[in-house]
Amino acid sequence: MEGRLPSKQTYFSPDRKQRSSVGGGVPSDPYLISIGNNVIIAVSVEFVTHDIFYHALNQTYSDLGKFYPHFDTITIEDNVCIGGFSKIMPGVVIGEGAIVAGGSVVTKDVPKGAIVGGNPAKIIGWTEDLAKRRIGENRINYTISNDVEEVEKYYWEILPHNNN
Repeated sequence: MEGRLPSKQTYFSPDRKQRSSVGGGVPSDPYLISIGNNVIIAVSVEFVTHDIFYHALNQTYSDLGKFYPHFDTITIEDNVCIGGFSKIMPGVVIGEGAIVAGGSVVTKDVPKGAIVGGNPAKIIGWTEDLAKRRIGENRINYTISNDVEEVEKYYWEILPHNNN
């Protein structure tokens, strides 16, 4: 079948009429996750769509009644970047153009254009400010050379991130 990956891998179709599928051994419910366009998800990001502690509650507090898992959706809007090893909890909406720093635990909605980080994730900046700061860093007039020594000099001595 064209466009299909092996059954143990994740497949996300750009055709909205097709359902997305996730292979076996995944402790989540992919139908509860909505991912917009131009979204970058780094390595080992977890989407948690339900809790698991209802088992313990049933054992300890059975006299109160039967406990069931809490399920909720996760929505990732367009142009979002999620850093590696982050965890997105149930019920969260990550707004358009937001950035989630690596290793963050997102427990609440992230506003459009926010940069969040930490555990729990908190707003640490705004993408507009980052863009304004970065555009200045990008204004380096340099043509890449095939000369290895020249490229090394450029990287180690000229680039702004290496200036102390």
